Amino acid sequence: MKTTATLIIIAIMTVTIFTGCITVVTPPLPQASPSEVVETFASWYGDEYLEGCYSLMSTEYRNSTDLKTFKERINQCEKGGFHHKFVRVKSEKINGDFASVRIVYRRKGPFFDLFCIIEDLIEDPKTKTVNLVKEEDGWKLTELHCELRGK
Repeated sequence: MKTTATLIIIAIMTVTIFTGCITVVTPPLPQASPSEVVETFASWYGDEYLEGCYSLMSTEYRNSTDLKTFKERINQCEKGGFHHKFVRVKSEKINGDFASVRIVYRRKGPFFDLFCIIEDLIEDPKTKTVNLVKEEDGWKLTELHCELRGK
């Protein structure tokens, strides 16, 4: 009886892991490029792994903004039903211990928003520059950007 129960538990865990119900979060390596850090932030933000996103913020940002306030600011990004959706990294520039990553994003509306669909068809995607600073443990974002949601 114990063997059957053990096999069932192992089978359930195996299926869960392979179907993606358990997310394994891998932090970017210290040698990750600024673009890779931005993409990791966007992925974690989309998965609502906000503690991970917070860890990718600069020391200066974290010293002035605690995790609770950071989460409140993330929630404010979606007020009114509209939010932004990260599309891709467009370019990257590194200047010593500072970097800027140009991202492409789109505006998304609540549910089925005809305005956003028309906007996507007739306008080029929007772009924004995300600034990073190099610290001992890798590149870090200097400020929160709502445009980095999801990937």
